[in-house]
Amino acid sequence: MTTMLKNALAQVLQPIRFERPLESEFRVHFEQQGEVLRGQVWLVLLFGMAFLLAFHSLFLDLPDDVVPMTELAIGAVLIPAAMRGLSSAWSPLRAWSAPLYIGAALLDIVCLMWLRVVCLQAGHDVMPLMVPVGLLMSLIVVQIRFLILLPAVLGGLTFIVGVELWALETDTDQLFGIVAAVALALVGMSPAYEMERWNRQGWLRARRLNELACTDALTGLANRRHFDSMLQQTLRIAARERKTVALLVLDVDYFKSYNDHFGHPAGDACLQSIGGYLKGATRRPHDIAARLGGEEFAVIWFDAGPEDALRMAEALRAGIASLNMTPAPGRGKTVTASAGFVQIVAPPAGRPASDLAGELLNRADAALYEAKHAGRDQLKVSRTADPDAPHFASRPPVLHDDDLPEWSSASADAPGWGESFESTFRARFEAQGRSTRRLILVGLLGAIAMILILQKPVLQFDNEAAGRLGQATLLIGLLPATLLALLGNAWSRMFRLSAMLYIGAVWVILTVQMLSRSAQLAMGFDVVPLIMPASILLSLTVVQLRLPQMLPATLVGTFIVLGIELWAFELDTRRLLEVFTVLLMVVVTLRFAWLVERSARVSLEREQRLDALACTDALTGLANRHHFDDALRQTLRIAKRQRANVTLLMLDLDHFKSFNDHFGHPAGDACLRTVGRHLRGSMRRPHDFAARLGGEEFAAVWFDADPDRVRQLAERLRSGIADLQISAPPGVGAVVTASAGLAHAGDLPPGASLEALASELLERADRALYAAKRGGRDQLAAWNGGAMP
Repeated sequence: MTTMLKNALAQVLQPIRFERPLESEFRVHFEQQGEVLRGQVWLVLLFGMAFLLAFHSLFLDLPDDVVPMTELAIGAVLIPAAMRGLSSAWSPLRAWSAPLYIGAALLDIVCLMWLRVVCLQAGHDVMPLMVPVGLLMSLIVVQIRFLILLPAVLGGLTFIVGVELWALETDTDQLFGIVAAVALALVGMSPAYEMERWNRQGWLRARRLNELACTDALTGLANRRHFDSMLQQTLRIAARERKTVALLVLDVDYFKSYNDHFGHPAGDACLQSIGGYLKGATRRPHDIAARLGGEEFAVIWFDAGPEDALRMAEALRAGIASLNMTPAPGRGKTVTASAGFVQIVAPPAGRPASDLAGELLNRADAALYEAKHAGRDQLKVSRTADPDAPHFASRPPVLHDDDLPEWSSASADAPGWGESFESTFRARFEAQGRSTRRLILVGLLGAIAMILILQKPVLQFDNEAAGRLGQATLLIGLLPATLLALLGNAWSRMFRLSAMLYIGAVWVILTVQMLSRSAQLAMGFDVVPLIMPASILLSLTVVQLRLPQMLPATLVGTFIVLGIELWAFELDTRRLLEVFTVLLMVVVTLRFAWLVERSARVSLEREQRLDALACTDALTGLANRHHFDDALRQTLRIAKRQRANVTLLMLDLDHFKSFNDHFGHPAGDACLRTVGRHLRGSMRRPHDFAARLGGEEFAAVWFDADPDRVRQLAERLRSGIADLQISAPPGVGAVVTASAGLAHAGDLPPGASLEALASELLERADRALYAAKRGGRDQLAAWNGGAMP
């Protein structure tokens, strides 16, 4: 039995708990959001409490001989307000934000329960149970982690119920109020649990996308986009703190010969080994290693002494030879690297970081080519008078909002709050809301069953007429509406009506409860306390209904509850406090609901941007290697299912190493960007796509294209690069050209794995590419072997 309970508890806690250190990272994120919410709720509660204390003599009949207003003001307003203020984002005690806020709520509850007991014992029923219970439930909307929130709410609820049962003589009305308070607290835990679960899932998804957007898929190092961002950020911090920044640009010697001799798969393995070596060699918290593209890498050292940085740079470069990777014939005994080094001290604060970063890269690149012209396998230094230094996040790297690209609203693929975004958002938001609504509706069914069972033996309700009315309220008014709403949120065929069914059910339940409350009070029984319809009303704001649905639904519900309350009964102190509490809770939860939806929209937009970054090569704007691998497998999966064919073109720029050696890497980058635009503009069908595999190597995929037609398309794509009129280096022709290999896969075997099919197709295209290069370059060769295995 103990094992079963432990397993059940583990299943409940698993969605709201990560392993360390992931849990620590999430808590920082979660607390930052919660601090903002707590600050806003603090202001609302401070205003409400201060208003009541300031004007209590005008409309609250509080007995002066019973209620010491000074002590109440200090205990229930001033001290809790100070504690809530210290839990906000600006506070020096923000590390204790959640405990301070919980402590403030519990202190409020203690004072209010004391006031309730004192007043009732003196014969004055002026402090309704709803007020302390409402303050307790405010903890749900300030984003406190569930594992802290649950004991806090249960502890506060136990105190309230204990005081109510111990200090007061309980009658049927009070017992119904206690049952309503317990039901409200327990049902209220459902949205708190669900919101944290969804928050964790969204945060983890965004974190993983962030890693993909910042990481080179082949080597695991920072990619070019993240490197550029971090170099600029580092320079800004270095300028502010008067620190030093050192930059090493490193190029693998004779890598073109290596690829030509061993093939691209072996070349990829070589780059992976070097990437692993660089990652292991940059261990200081603020240093970063990146793959700039192809066989070129970069390392940034922050706040390292000039001699130390130079020594680390040379040791890093020379260490590549110690990997003992066999080079192409005639290229030495092992794979080596050449490097250019530049260091800047206390960079000028007034100069744009982007300009300074570009200058550092140019200087390091010039030093690199000096090393290559001097015979390779060495390091050359370019010294500058000023330095730039940064402090950046430790791995995994984090993209800031400023790092995300600006998207054109006219682009169909651009994330934003357009029609496509709205449909995606609604689907996700609705799915989250349905989950929360199901839990609340199941809890409501449990509360209905509990009241029916306990009505006579525990709640001591013996009046037959009032009892029949109460049973009719539950069985005819509440139960059918609850079951219909539950069906709409549990049966997929009714999902499109789920929100409206829930709203309709809430309106029906509120109307029935308030009419029953009016009738019961006329009989002398307060067995439908206002806290019951109030809790149902407030559920509209925590079940993730979109604002255009939630706001009018909540306002109509508030009108039903308070309209009947004010119309049916005379206003007294107790009722005025209850009405005021309901209005305050509605204001707080409406603000919370608006923030939840806004946060969900911003998170989805950021996810879509990160998703685009994770799939895109930073230099060319084409799909990157990671996305290419996934998209190729997906295309093959569809082709197998539809009995279609897939054609793969692998394309390599001719003599690009000579281009870089002669013109430098900045010109090489400009060349690759131009080729990328050409490829992107040539893929016009929805299921066709182009990608940059790395360096000067590209790929294009056509889905279910006629074999003869696709060969013409491939040749037009390849020969179009020469039409771009990019000047080639001396001795290799007038313009940059490309060689290409074509492989066609039709009649895919159903039993073959997607990984095997993708690997075979890539290998065939690669062999055809090298056949074209051995045949003299600037041509297309096609695989002429047999069918796919």
